[in-house]
Amino acid sequence: METTNDDDFRFLTNCSLIKEDVPLDQPSAAFFLKHIDRTYFVLLMIGSAVTALIVLLSFVHWYNVWTYVSNERRQNNLYWLLGLFPFSSICCLIGMFIPRTALLTFAFAFLYFMVCLFSVVTLLRHLFGGRAAMAEFLAHHKHLISFQMPPFCCCCRCLPKATPAEQNLRRVEWLVLQAPFVRTVIAAVSLLIVFELREDAAWWLKITDILGVISMLFAIFGCHTLSNLAREKIPEYGFMAIFRIVDFALLLFGVQKMITDTLARFNVFSCGPLLTPIDKSHYWNSFFLIIEMFLLSLLSTFLFKPSKNAMFDKYPGRIQLKEKQSENVMLTNIVVGHK
Repeated sequence: METTNDDDFRFLTNCSLIKEDVPLDQPSAAFFLKHIDRTYFVLLMIGSAVTALIVLLSFVHWYNVWTYVSNERRQNNLYWLLGLFPFSSICCLIGMFIPRTALLTFAFAFLYFMVCLFSVVTLLRHLFGGRAAMAEFLAHHKHLISFQMPPFCCCCRCLPKATPAEQNLRRVEWLVLQAPFVRTVIAAVSLLIVFELREDAAWWLKITDILGVISMLFAIFGCHTLSNLAREKIPEYGFMAIFRIVDFALLLFGVQKMITDTLARFNVFSCGPLLTPIDKSHYWNSFFLIIEMFLLSLLSTFLFKPSKNAMFDKYPGRIQLKEKQSENVMLTNIVVGHK
């Protein structure tokens, strides 16, 4: 069999086969970084710098949670959530440095998103004081569990509403809990398919992608349903802002990849010499996601200042506020007692 020099092959084309017996493959990290052009090098440097800033901001967030949040269970949920931006950005950056791993690192980032969705639900339950307390509060205020929620039931007015019983709340939570397990299984199966079938794995990967999207939609639906019940109870904790940020970040990860992949299929990205159009779409998608995660991290830093959020109950200003509130309550009780 006639052989082709690896370097010459990759520089001739990476979009079509030169010979039928020459497999199409992505460049190794060493080869890619050695021959990277100026545009992609600049994107890589910017992505690296912005990721470093995200990690630094995450340390600030971690310090605030560790220092000013007294409840350990609340801390643990917040740790998972504040790790979302650095973890997803690092995954994207690895995919930029090592193009062969782009799909794998993206799958890891998506798995972390599913875990964060469940952390949002767990945090909600904790802020209510437990599932039983949540069910009691909702029943007392005559709130029903509405299933007219996005992404696919917001227009279904015919859907019945459920009583906020503890068992019903647990069932909705399971809609969110299934996502990390399903996503883990899908990631493992996808790896096995790629290792075994290589270039013939595309059709099977589409099936796993569809299953993953279905699982994600159910998780988002369950999270929206539960979060909608928290609007009146816990506004001082900024919970809805937490949920909206995680929800929007997940939307960016899901929709933006479909957009860049579609652009690649319509030949918006040119061929080679190092990357195929689909690989270039992954590269640009990773870069944009890093920038967007940085902006969301900045927004989170501004929205969740310890001085303005009741989540940080050990912050000095909030301690003084609690003492003043206690004094006011005592004075009110004394006045009422004299009357």
